[in-house]
Amino acid sequence: FGQFIEFCVNGRTAKAGIWGGLSSGKYLADGSLIDQRFCPRIADGEVRVHMIGDKVLSLVHRKQSGPAVLQPDTPVFAGLVTAIRRDMPALMSRLG
Repeated sequence: FGQFIEFCVNGRTAKAGIWGGLSSGKYLADGSLIDQRFCPRIADGEVRVHMIGDKVLSLVHRKQSGPAVLQPDTPVFAGLVTAIRRDMPALMSRLG
């Protein structure tokens, strides 16, 4: 466990031991902790929803080939945008 924490905080060091993969570690330097290459569907990409308040401004679909900025009415993500708009009051109440 100590080696894992060292890898997450300081990256590849002697104290962190030997780690496979390409990541340099230091996950906690920017607040992230999951190496996405180990997520089973990461090849499908990730979608980020840009919002101001409760308004969806744009979506960014990031794939290994690069990002694509999309409008909220893009048909392939219509279900996601609908769910976000529907669930926003509940999400906001939980966030305080």
